[in-house]
Order: sequence, then C-alpha cells, then structure tokens
Amino acid sequence: MREVENLERELQQVAYFMSDWESSQEVEDLYLRALRGYEEAWGAKHTSTLDTVGKLGDLYNRQGKMKEAEDMYLRALRGREEARGAKHTSTLDTVNNLGALYNDQDKMKEAEEMYLRALRGYEEAWGAKHTSTLSTVNNLGNLYSEQGKMKEAEEMLVRALRGFEEARGAKHTLTLTIVSNLGALYYKQGKMKEAEEMLVRALRGYEGARGAKHTSTLDTVNNLGVLYKDQGKMKEAEEMLVRALRGKEEAWGAKHTSTLNTVNNLGVLYKDQDKMKEAEEMYLRALRGYEEARGAKHTSTLDTVNNLGMLYKDQGKMKEAEEMYLRALRGYEEAWGAKHTSTLDTVYGLGNVYSELGDVVKAKAMYERAAEGYKDVEVDREAHIAYIRKQLLVLGGMDNQADRIYQAVDRQPPISTSAIPTRASAGAIGDVATTSSVNGEAQRRHRKRNFLLRVLKR
Repeated sequence: MREVENLERELQQVAYFMSDWESSQEVEDLYLRALRGYEEAWGAKHTSTLDTVGKLGDLYNRQGKMKEAEDMYLRALRGREEARGAKHTSTLDTVNNLGALYNDQDKMKEAEEMYLRALRGYEEAWGAKHTSTLSTVNNLGNLYSEQGKMKEAEEMLVRALRGFEEARGAKHTLTLTIVSNLGALYYKQGKMKEAEEMLVRALRGYEGARGAKHTSTLDTVNNLGVLYKDQGKMKEAEEMLVRALRGKEEAWGAKHTSTLNTVNNLGVLYKDQDKMKEAEEMYLRALRGYEEARGAKHTSTLDTVNNLGMLYKDQGKMKEAEEMYLRALRGYEEAWGAKHTSTLDTVYGLGNVYSELGDVVKAKAMYERAAEGYKDVEVDREAHIAYIRKQLLVLGGMDNQADRIYQAVDRQPPISTSAIPTRASAGAIGDVATTSSVNGEAQRRHRKRNFLLRVLKR
C-alpha cells in the first residue's frame, strides 16, 4: 500500500511540474493514472483522490474542456465539503476555481457567487493579505471589469496588486498577472498611457521569468498588439499580433480559444488597414472556432459576430451586416442585459446600418437607445454620443447644422470588441519556484522530462 501511495503521489507531482505543457495529452494521462491509483488504494472520497480530481479540473480548464472541468470541480467540491467542511481552504480553492470556470462560461451570477464565497472564506481563514485571498480579489476585479463595473474592478485589482507586491515582490509571475489585468482594465477605460505602462511592465517581467514563448508572455504580446492598434501604431500592432498568433498556435493549437482571440484581433487590425479580404478570413476562422469550442451564444462568439457586422457594413453588404448585428444584439441582451456596453455598441452599429439603408425610423430608434444607454456607463463614450447626435440631426434633415455643431466628429468612431480578451485568473496557486532566465527554464524542463521517464519506466 505504501509503495502504491508513493508512486501515485510521485506521478501527481510530475504531472503538476509538467504543467509547462498544459495542453499535453501526456499530462492528462499522468493525472488519470494517479487518480485510478488513489481510487483503488484509498477510495473515491479520500482527500488524496479529491486533490487529484481538482488538479484534473485545472488541467481540463486550461485545455478549454469546460464540461469535463466542471464535472471534476463539482466532484472535488462535494467531496471536500463532506470530508473537510465548507470553510476548509481546500474547499475554498475549488470554489474559487469554479468561479473562474463559470466566468469563462459567461455564467456571471454563478461566478460572482463563487468568488464572494471564496473571498469571505479566505479572509476568515487566512486574513486579508494572504495570497489566496488576493488571488480571489484579482478574479473578482476581472469579473467586475467584464460586467462594466469599472470602479469596483479597479479597486479590486489595485488591492490585489499592492498585496502581491508586498507578499511576493514586484517581479513574481503572479504579481505580473495582476499588472497585466490592470493594463487590460485601463485599456477598457481608455487610459492608454497607463495601459501601455502596465502591459510593457508585464511583458518584460514574463520574458525574464518564463521566456518569450510562454503562454503568459504571448497573452501580453496579444494585448499590446490590441493597444498599439488603437493608438494607430499599425506596424507595431501587426508585429505583436502575428507573434502572439504563431506562439499560441505552437503552444495551444489552432483551435484553442486563446489562439482564436488573437485571430479575431488580427481581423480587427486588418479591417482598420482596409485589408477587407484578410479581415473576413480572420473573422470567419475565429467564428467557426468559437462556435465549436464555446457555442453560438457565448460572448466571445458574439463579439466576432458583431465584428463581422461592422465589416459587412463597411463593404456595403447591408443585408449581411443587419443579420450579424441582430444576432449579436439578441445574444448580448440575453447574456449581459440591455444596458451593457457591448449591447449598446451593437445597437449603435445597427443604427448605422439602418441609416445607410435609408430607414430613418429604425435608425433614429437605435441611435436614441444607444445615446440614452451610454449616459449610464462608466466607459468613455462621449465621442460616440456626439456622433449619434450629429446623425440624429442629419436624419432630421438638418445637415448644415449638424456639420457646424459636430465638425470634430465627421465620421463613425470605430467600435470593435477586440478589447483584450485574455484574462489570467489566479486560482489554487502552489508555491512553485520560478526561474530568472530562459536558459534556466530550459534546464528545469530537461530535468522534469528525465524524471518523468524514470517514473514511467517503473
């Protein structure tokens, strides 16, 4: 029995250390072998069995296998609640990870409930400054950002960043995760200078700690590409996004959602460069991938549907544009509600389509709804409101007055939903040493491979 326990524990540790190859079937096979060993030796409800179930959930989550991840997490949660109680920290780890999974599935209500439960439990068990507490604070900040609660999001992320800098230092990879998330938030808020500072800091840190091809590095490269696009630095933007795409295809594969995020963002860039054929190819590739991976109603899918509507409108394909916008609008209203910025941006886009079609009644209705909704959002939409007012004057037959009042906004300001989709949720974090150079990382991986081969030969 002792020999079985030691072997399965060793296998589980190898699989954990092998998480550099996060999408590898090799890692999954190791966890499954460890799980079968624990179930046979200790039973399905033993804490060692449940720990392996939880780690399998983490792996499936990273691989984008949402259903399998949820099954593992729920099994681990029920078992840990029964074995250790609802307030035990291992139970809270699973609660936190379920929150991250629900967030990725756009189940925002369930995600917030999980995060708040985890946060209250961690604060009681560990205190406000413990890294487990701060990890959940970070995750809540990301959730609030997606919900458009920018003030709450910034409060959470700033709190998490200060805590991690104090606990782990400015260069720790988890600190860098939050730095990157703050950059994403500042981008959404239109604070481009602050966003660039955060993202450049995160990129330098990741390259030093994990190397140029690590997925955390590539996520930040993707985000800088989006930022540079919005700053009009098209050459730098394309370099960043192409680098991110190549790296993600190598690390994750062509169909992984992180790869598809960058494909979508390249579509946005090509559209802004008037490369309409290339833009459509990227959007359609992203759309097919999202539909397969996440379903037709996931907000990532809807973002690309919305972007296709913009592209078709600019190409003069008004029928196709209307179809895309209406599909995106129905989905956003169901997922986010009528007043979310994504919903309002699509309403605004529909107004532009109806204006081009000469349907004054529908165009005015869309513009008025968008303008009214934008007044209540925290993200800056003043330019959009000004443009809408101009369009309403034009539709009312007051073209000269419109040109005189709103000369500064003489064309449609671009709204696209490429806004930094990659978000790193810090959950169930182990104390794993990080290396400071690419050479050190390569040597560490080589040692892991050799250790793995020794175990598998037994």
